[in-house]
Amino acid sequence: MSIKNQYIGLTLRILFLIVVGIFYAILTSINPIPISNILIWMTLLWIVTNVINETKIRLTRIGFIVLTILLLGYLISGVKSAFFIAQFNQAHLGQDELGLFPNHWSSETVNALISFSAWYKKLSFTFNQEVFYYRFGTSTISIGLLVTKTIKFIEILGLAFFAGLKAKK
Repeated sequence: MSIKNQYIGLTLRILFLIVVGIFYAILTSINPIPISNILIWMTLLWIVTNVINETKIRLTRIGFIVLTILLLGYLISGVKSAFFIAQFNQAHLGQDELGLFPNHWSSETVNALISFSAWYKKLSFTFNQEVFYYRFGTSTISIGLLVTKTIKFIEILGLAFFAGLKAKK
């Protein structure tokens, strides 16, 4: 296989993972059921590890893993933060009724993914404000800010951990 074909294959793998990462962030943002979000996260881990297995050269695989984790961390946190802020604005500023997707969500997401400063501002606001609430019938359970942050870190660090396990093979 020529060098050109290897780079084209690697580029296509990265583009595929970008699309899968954005799709994952959107699905887990709109889905209120924790167990299905865990299953979606495990599916993402499976997809990432299988794509990593396709990379044959060890040095290229390690670089690909690092790039993948950085890209997915940026994309997932950016999309989820933009979604949370759009939902927060719509709910707390008395705008229209909440639907599946909040108003101006897509423009906020594009802005967050293109501009690093906008991404950082949205991420820092989200990390200071977002707390997971779970509703069971008429009762609501809040798991707190610390547990919410821990879950967010595990989401990204888990990707890095499972991808790192594939680097050893």
